[in-house]
Amino acid sequence: MPTVFVHGHPETAAVWGPLLTELERIAPARPGPICLSPPGFGAPVPTGFGAAVGDYRDWLIGELERFAEPVDLVGHDWGGAHLTQDPGRGARVLTDFWGSLDR
Repeated sequence: MPTVFVHGHPETAAVWGPLLTELERIAPARPGPICLSPPGFGAPVPTGFGAAVGDYRDWLIGELERFAEPVDLVGHDWGGAHLTQDPGRGARVLTDFWGSLDR
């Protein structure tokens, strides 16, 4: 099962570096992590993207719908806030675990 990491604002996916290094050390057999960057924070802003809370929720739903299997979902800061917007509501999104991290 893949683990998907969503960082907050104004960070980039680099915020996960120390954690991913440690996870590789203690669980080398797990599939490689997938780091998603929200639009405008390490990823391009799509045309017409409104950058409101609901827009980020919908972006996350779209990203998660690409997976054919359940994922472990981990968010940090605003990335965690996107998770609390219930990304599974009304979408074909399967998560086995989700968690939100803050400093």
